[in-house]
Amino acid sequence: MSTDLPEEIFLDLSLECNLKCISCDIHMADKPTNGLSLEDKKEIVQQIGDIEKDIPLVFTGGEPFERRDLLYPLAKECKKIDIYSTISTNGTLLNEEDIERLPRSGINDVVVSLDSHDPSIHDKIRGVEGTHSRAVKNIKRLVKAKERYDVEFHVMISTILGSHNLDKIPELVDLGKSLDIDDIIFQPIQPVFDRDEEDKWWEQNPLFPTSEQVEKGIADLKNLKEENAPLFQSNKQFSDMEYYFKNQGEVRKNTCVSPRKNMMIDVVGHVRSCFNMEKIGLEPIGHVKEKSLKEFWNSSEKIREGMKDCTECCGVMVCHAR
Repeated sequence: MSTDLPEEIFLDLSLECNLKCISCDIHMADKPTNGLSLEDKKEIVQQIGDIEKDIPLVFTGGEPFERRDLLYPLAKECKKIDIYSTISTNGTLLNEEDIERLPRSGINDVVVSLDSHDPSIHDKIRGVEGTHSRAVKNIKRLVKAKERYDVEFHVMISTILGSHNLDKIPELVDLGKSLDIDDIIFQPIQPVFDRDEEDKWWEQNPLFPTSEQVEKGIADLKNLKEENAPLFQSNKQFSDMEYYFKNQGEVRKNTCVSPRKNMMIDVVGHVRSCFNMEKIGLEPIGHVKEKSLKEFWNSSEKIREGMKDCTECCGVMVCHAR
């Protein structure tokens, strides 16, 4: 892939979600009446194909299985033009038809949220009882479905790191191994998504860990990585997480590479170089109906250059990190 092209493009499906996670307020967000239509989103997929088919597309937003009417037609569009695509889900809404359909739908990666090996901890974080058992059940079903079809399809776990699990990393990884997933992704706890950030937010956040928890958890992650456990991130990224936790949500310069590799399109069509440009006083680059994605990318070099030294906490997230 050419170095002057984005490495990943993120597209919001919707803001709808069936859970009430303590780390996210998206379930309370106002649903815009001027959101992009299915045809608008299909046009974005087509534009990605026109730029470079090797650019992966990540469907983001709320819970994708709240909007199967958007998910499956867009997956079909990706499959038609051979674009690699990924979805993240809380894993609670999948039915038997979804399990059989997903491996052949055009979606290549399904990432299921699982924040602890302990069901009570996971359910408390997700705000609804029974979410852990449903997520684990559907991970098992997806892995079995994957084995039935000769397609490129991966089942992964995404875990929020914090005080609830940093001292229990081996147990969580053992659960992932027992489920035969392909990888585990770790996301350090952030300010509550879709809420204005409070001063010293980490002091009010019950999931922000102590230094002792961080040291144990990061050491365990690095050791497990050396033992070839199915961990998605590198040890360098785990070191960046340790710095982030010990510095109350600040990251080192050059930890975040999102402006140099990503393009984000929100539910109403605003284009950004990262999810949180507004945090550093920048407006979205523009709107998808103003010009093409390629034109946005080619015309926003100055903006991306101006963001290169950003040290906001989101820089350590897997979608932003080096």
